[in-house]
Parts: sequence; C-alpha cells; structure tokens
Amino acid sequence: MLIHAQGTCRPRLSRRRPEVIEGKHRSSWDRWAMVTAGIALLIAAGLGALSLATPPPSHVAAGCWWWTARPVDQVAPGDRGCFRGYFVPGGGLADSATEPTVLLHMDVPGSSCAMRPGDAVVVAGEAVASDGRITILVDRCR
Repeated sequence: MLIHAQGTCRPRLSRRRPEVIEGKHRSSWDRWAMVTAGIALLIAAGLGALSLATPPPSHVAAGCWWWTARPVDQVAPGDRGCFRGYFVPGGGLADSATEPTVLLHMDVPGSSCAMRPGDAVVVAGEAVASDGRITILVDRCR
C-alpha cells in the first residue's frame, strides 16, 4: 500500500515482517512435533518399565497372556480362564516366588507341563472348591 505524504510516494512499512509470521507458523509446527515425540517417548518408557516390572513368564498357556491372566490371589471358585502365579513344589501356584501368602493347588492332567519351582506360570482352566480349598483344574499349560 502506498501512502501519499507531502507529495511523495513511499511504501508503507509493515509492522510485522513476513519471515516472522512464517517463523511463527514453523515454530508451532516444531512445538507440536516435539510434544508428539515427547508423548511417544513417555509411552515407550512406560512400556519398558512395565516389561521390567513383570517377570518374564517361563510357561504361558496358549491363548493366555501374563498381564491379562487373573492373579492367584484373586481366584474364586467357579472362575474360568487364565490364571497366573509362581510354581511351587507339589503342584501349586503361589502369588509370590519367595514367601507366598496365597497358594492354590493345581490338578494337571498327566505330566504335560514341565515346570520348576519358582517359574512364572500362566495356566488355563477352571477353579473349583474341593475339601475347603480352591483347586485349579488345568486344561492347558506349557
């Protein structure tokens, strides 16, 4: 735009330079990219911490997953599905590999599962009450 002042024509000076406006646009894009990258890093760090916080299961039944299996201390008679715990001598699942507070007996058909004491285990089956205690009737194990 031209301004006439005292008979001369000169261009009107803009208060904002175009490169500043473009820089602002680019800056908001960079900020968005940095926020997105930060969120992705937080998610990756959280998944890494989760995998470190949970033991690597030695034996997981087909169709089961450690994180979605029901912990031994939350099993009730009539529950059906996947159960997780730590194998103890004598054929049981405990809530902890050391100093267990909850221990459930397992009825495993045959010797199809080669487990050692202390192994993190996920089995599939049904929980039943027998002789005043909960027993897991194992359908699948590894």
